[in-house]
Amino acid sequence: MMEPVWTMPYELTRKEAARGMALACKPIYSGRWRALQIAIALLMGAGVATLGMIIAVLLEKSLGLSTGWFGVFALALWVVYVAVARGTRQRIAAAYVDSPMMDGQQLELSARGITTSNGRSDGGIAWTDVVAVVETKDMLVASIGASGFILPSRVLEQAGDAGVIRQQVQAWQVAATGDVA
Repeated sequence: MMEPVWTMPYELTRKEAARGMALACKPIYSGRWRALQIAIALLMGAGVATLGMIIAVLLEKSLGLSTGWFGVFALALWVVYVAVARGTRQRIAAAYVDSPMMDGQQLELSARGITTSNGRSDGGIAWTDVVAVVETKDMLVASIGASGFILPSRVLEQAGDAGVIRQQVQAWQVAATGDVA
């Protein structure tokens, strides 16, 4: 029996790109590395809290405000930190989605791997180079380290039955690498 080949237009939304980029890194941060990532986030939170406390103390000394404002400043700094981090991810996703490379992009999934073409340039990756296929209810990401191919179900549906394609993508990656999630 001949292996299936699916071809589809490859257009991502900014939201899909941002989520997919985060999911592409998921295999990197598993096990003890996930614990380290959480510890670093807690330390950064402690740094924000400390900075809030310093600001509260400085304001107390200069304006006569009570240190009870510490929580307000810590919370405000945390909100700013989260907003900047989120904004950075969104800008990176927008730069990817809005790049000329994505104009007219076509995606092909086959037993060989994932290939892309926009009429000006071609690219791709073999399943042996895909570290893991990260799956959510509405997306697959073929992770190749800190990046990957983002495959939203709505894009897969343009080529056929998204469920069948998702299963085949998983099977190709497992067959090529021997890795079972």
